[in-house]
Amino acid sequence: MRTREEIETELQRLFTHGVRGPNAAWQIVHRIFDEVRDYGAEEQRRKDVEGQKPVAWLIEDKSKGVPGKAFTEDRAVTCKGDADYFVRFNFSAQPLFAHSANVAALEAEIAELKEAERLARADAEANKARVSVLLDHLKRAEYASRKDSLTPIERLESVQAILRVALSREVQS
Repeated sequence: MRTREEIETELQRLFTHGVRGPNAAWQIVHRIFDEVRDYGAEEQRRKDVEGQKPVAWLIEDKSKGVPGKAFTEDRAVTCKGDADYFVRFNFSAQPLFAHSANVAALEAEIAELKEAERLARADAEANKARVSVLLDHLKRAEYASRKDSLTPIERLESVQAILRVALSREVQS
């Protein structure tokens, strides 16, 4: 993964010298965005494990996925000495941690989501009441439009008047 300075240098070079066509620019922007996102995720992982000790190490063969090369299956070891041993023979050893150190941030996010859910439920209940009132006014408007003694224009005007009243009440509440 490239450092922030390397990404900034490439962006500066691209803006200074330009790129060939919109498709090339689009591809470069996507690639750089992916790198920046990966960089941010890696930085967050580093912050999350600050002060923790690994509980195990994931051992991966670096030749895994290379066509025509044999590789060994991934394994986990719980001893740092074993992990170091595998690294000497071209394996990678990634530390594994028991939990994220950023528990406070996760708890704050859960509390925020619970509050958002509570507000959404309250809003849904308020919307139910509004819909009920509007349906009641619509039934009155439908009844008013059925009166045989009214001309079609009078029927339309009575329906419009009832709906205007309903909507003005809705706007006020």
